[in-house]
Amino acid sequence: MYDQGMPKFLWVEACNTTVHVQNRTLHRALGKITPEKVFTGKTPEVSHFRIFGSLAYCRILEEKRKKLDQTTEKGYLVGYSENAKAYKIYLPGSRKVVVRRDVKFMEDRAFRNLEKCLSSSSEKRNCWSNLFNQRKKRILPQIKNNQRMRRS
Repeated sequence: MYDQGMPKFLWVEACNTTVHVQNRTLHRALGKITPEKVFTGKTPEVSHFRIFGSLAYCRILEEKRKKLDQTTEKGYLVGYSENAKAYKIYLPGSRKVVVRRDVKFMEDRAFRNLEKCLSSSSEKRNCWSNLFNQRKKRILPQIKNNQRMRRS
């Protein structure tokens, strides 16, 4: 979520998306089958998976717009609907999460820090290690604090 620049109140959607994806991926403990297949007996469909936080343009229904109004809204993917074949899209303008089916994704613009990496060829080699080190610097103190709290 941090890498994508998403607001912190969307952590629930991030957790739900993680569980949705994990239930549809292979697990060694289950004999290399998915939990979804064990539960339902059917192989799950995964062709609809997209990058979390990727830029998305969702269509505005004709009933909710006038003739010269915009036909799409800019949003970000935050999950998958459990009830329909649709995506959960965060609309930053209204700070709402909506379920939409007609969505176009711009996955090539998914990561904010990727543009910095690809801007100069001399930094390409060090880009991923720099991003990893930045993340490591943020996460390691949190892990150490958690370990201290467990001991006491």
